[in-house]
Amino acid sequence: MAIGGVGVSTEAAPPSDLDTIYLGGEYFLDRMKAMGNQTAAAKQALADLALGQEASAANAAAKSVLADAQKAKDDAVKALADANANAKSIIDAAKVQALDIVKTAQDTAARANAEAVSVKTNADEYAAKSRTDANANMSEANRMLADAERQLNATKKAEQDHLAAKAIQDAAAKAASDAKASFEKKVASIQAIIAG
Repeated sequence: MAIGGVGVSTEAAPPSDLDTIYLGGEYFLDRMKAMGNQTAAAKQALADLALGQEASAANAAAKSVLADAQKAKDDAVKALADANANAKSIIDAAKVQALDIVKTAQDTAARANAEAVSVKTNADEYAAKSRTDANANMSEANRMLADAERQLNATKKAEQDHLAAKAIQDAAAKAASDAKASFEKKVASIQAIIAG
């Protein structure tokens, strides 16, 4: 029944749990059943909570593993990028070094060729000068040989002239000695006649 527009229930309020236990009756069985249901619901809620906590822990672990995997992936990507950069740097350095080696080899070969040409030129010039000097020396040697032969011939002729002059001198001396002996003999004969 309603009074002054405010709804007021005329039904008696259910007894408390203590009254229900004390008084017994229909409320006791209903309340025990309700409490059993509440206990089962509480256990289910606790089980659900435990499952939720396990799921949350599993989710957190999964997130941690995922984060670790992402970090490992990021590290791998960075390591790959660094490796590629290092490889490119090494390749570029190797290319530069190879170019330097080739250039050095080419410069060395060019210098060697130039030195070879210079040596050949100097050798040709030296050989030509040596031939010229040899020809000049040979000409001088031939001239000196001819002079020596002329001097030898002159010496031989002078020796022959000396021998001829000596022969004439010896003949003249012999003739003089013979003439002297003949004269002395004649003088002795005249002296003998005078003395006789």
